[in-house]
Amino acid sequence: MVHWKRHYLNATEAFRCTVELSQFPKGLGKVLKQAPKGDGHPVMVIPPFTGDDKITTLLRFSLEKAGYKVYGWENGHNIGFNDKKGRNIYEHLKEVYESNGRQKISLIGWSLGGIYARELAREYPDMVRQDITLFTPFGVGMHKDATPPTIVAAISMLSNSKYLLSSEGMAERLVTPPPVPTTSIYSKGDGIGGWEACLNPKAPLAENVEVGGSHIGGGWNLEALTVILDRLAQPEGKWKPFEPKDPCPKPNSDWENKPAAKKKFFPAA
Repeated sequence: MVHWKRHYLNATEAFRCTVELSQFPKGLGKVLKQAPKGDGHPVMVIPPFTGDDKITTLLRFSLEKAGYKVYGWENGHNIGFNDKKGRNIYEHLKEVYESNGRQKISLIGWSLGGIYARELAREYPDMVRQDITLFTPFGVGMHKDATPPTIVAAISMLSNSKYLLSSEGMAERLVTPPPVPTTSIYSKGDGIGGWEACLNPKAPLAENVEVGGSHIGGGWNLEALTVILDRLAQPEGKWKPFEPKDPCPKPNSDWENKPAAKKKFFPAA
């Protein structure tokens, strides 16, 4: 039954994504009207696997309209990870941080981009205000059947071997929340990421917030945008968990607080 449902969700991703895109222009005004006014702090948005800054255009436009200073990741298409990519992302983070008077940055990562966001927050918490992931299966090492193996294999093939899930301590590292306020937005309708792999373990500054919608449509999901705007509007240093209408599932029960891999994803130049 579970596998049948997963195949169905995967097969209908494109259709559901198109429906969500058609609904976005009509609903955006209402979402922005009801959202708290942004305080102008910098926000960086990191795209999903195979995507570039173009795919996050609607999301970044919405955040700008809400009152934030928004940046793309400026690293072309997200097609795997290597040392050069890591250095480029770090340099961009540092540039945004310093150009804004050393004001901390909120990171938003969609799917694979969320894994980069979490790791940036883990390695450079002095530059990161909070981390928000959108349909990011960072727990895929604990739930190997949640994400299609073809996608996992493609990312692995395009990435440096030392960053693979099979590396010692990597699965534990990826599911461990970074030391900043961390929100994972997930959907049980996600036909690619697999919602079970998107759950943070229980931690003081980590939470899981459920919305509806497809994986591919994450960048124009009105419900997800509502959550994002609520999270961004919290005063720095006064983070409180989101209050959902319905209770979320229990945190990732397979997680153990083991020492994570010590390698740096984003080494300073």
